[in-house]
Amino acid sequence: MDSKQHYWLLAFDIEKSGSTADFDTIAIGSTVLGSNYRVLGSYLGTSYTLEETKFEKRCQNEFWSKNMDILEKLRNDKPISYAQKQKDMIVGFVEFVKSWELAAAERGIKLYKVSDNVAFDVHFLNIMIHEHCDGMLPFPYNFVTQKYGTLWETTSMQKSFLLAVDPTTIQKDWGFKKTLHKLYPSLRKCPVAHDHMPHHDSTGIAYDFIGLMEISAGRHKFIK
Repeated sequence: MDSKQHYWLLAFDIEKSGSTADFDTIAIGSTVLGSNYRVLGSYLGTSYTLEETKFEKRCQNEFWSKNMDILEKLRNDKPISYAQKQKDMIVGFVEFVKSWELAAAERGIKLYKVSDNVAFDVHFLNIMIHEHCDGMLPFPYNFVTQKYGTLWETTSMQKSFLLAVDPTTIQKDWGFKKTLHKLYPSLRKCPVAHDHMPHHDSTGIAYDFIGLMEISAGRHKFIK
């Protein structure tokens, strides 16, 4: 772990077999970057099995049927129960977060925790934390100190930045990152593909967050 950073950020993402709590979270991924874009650590936990994971029909038809190669990579064939795979996945994620909370506190470094969709991802993560992590308070609490904290959401941040320069943003549902890169062409692009492997996608989330922080610090020229 490198202490020569202005800040660290821990980005996270999940994949599910359906859009509601009736269906499972099948993968959790997280990446820690320094403010210089250096990758400091990553986590991937999976619980998908061919036999036991139940899929929402819409989710299967519209999403996973088009990403079967990724689904296969998320397969967990360990000789343990499905319930234990679910528990190991969330406990492993919580322990990963705790390790970086401790490291940041020991080094006096600011640690940002970031998602691209807090309402969705954190909702399902907190269900699993409640079910499998005895006595652990949910996000946005700090898992080590159990004190209330803050989560950041890149999509909301992108909307806020764009509203300041383009009021028509309020009429849009998608494309915020693409628009930002057009307006600030010097923004650094993530070299890791957004492929629905959650530890890869969380790297892209981290890049988005650092870019927004750099814009706020005046490090990128605005081109209208």
